[in-house]
Amino acid sequence: MLPEVPLVTRQSSSLEVMAFLRASIVVICAATATVLAAPTIYATPIVTLDKGEFIGTTADGVNNFLGIPFAKPPSVVAVGLTLCPFD
Repeated sequence: MLPEVPLVTRQSSSLEVMAFLRASIVVICAATATVLAAPTIYATPIVTLDKGEFIGTTADGVNNFLGIPFAKPPSVVAVGLTLCPFD
């Protein structure tokens, strides 16, 4: 016949297991929150237009796409002269 274990010992063991599980859940949640927050900081902005893909930079939370010609520069017509040679 097995010796009877006092009820107090079983309860304290159960409380220790619950405390361990609670601490484990807190650590897992903190690690998950850290991992999920990281990709948004280091993501490289990419825009696809009809002329191709453009890769930008991010500074202070603002996406920058530098060196993209958005429109033809304005030309000035004076006395039959066009100052802008682009066509």
